[in-house]
Amino acid sequence: MLPHAIFKSVILGFIIVFCSWAHAQDADDKSKYIGFQYNNPMVGEKVSDLTVKGGGLISGIMPGDSGPTYGIGQMGKAGTEMLWLQKAIAQDSKGITRWQVKDVLVFPSAGKTQEIHSMGDPTCQKDGKEPPNLVVLTDAPPQGRPYQVQRAWLANSKTEKFVEIPIQGISCHSYMD
Repeated sequence: MLPHAIFKSVILGFIIVFCSWAHAQDADDKSKYIGFQYNNPMVGEKVSDLTVKGGGLISGIMPGDSGPTYGIGQMGKAGTEMLWLQKAIAQDSKGITRWQVKDVLVFPSAGKTQEIHSMGDPTCQKDGKEPPNLVVLTDAPPQGRPYQVQRAWLANSKTEKFVEIPIQGISCHSYMD
């Protein structure tokens, strides 16, 4: 019986070490990009060691918006997806925007069993409204099934952070529904 207990302890220890290492890797990826500056890229281009997958503006885009322009950029590399909360800090004479990364969400397993939704398809709502700064992580549903919301954040331009929020009142559906 004793060897079985030792085996269980060793396995448990391994799992704890692995989870701590994985969390540290996520933190390293996150801190590596905060403060990073770059010029407005096109989808498919490389920024640092990541590929641009898309993005959009969440503030500073409507008439009367007096504050700075913020956006969310979706980036990816092998096995990892990231969302960057970014702030427009300059624009050159050709109209090219320079961005600075303010906060980062890291999703190591997204794309396999989960999907990240922000600013569009599928439309995600919070209490029946579509806030442009809403970010939602869902399970990737089988064909014809609804999205199951797992976690959600709001990109807060005042604190320049992604703030996790309760998932109650959040639903996601595709334009095909």
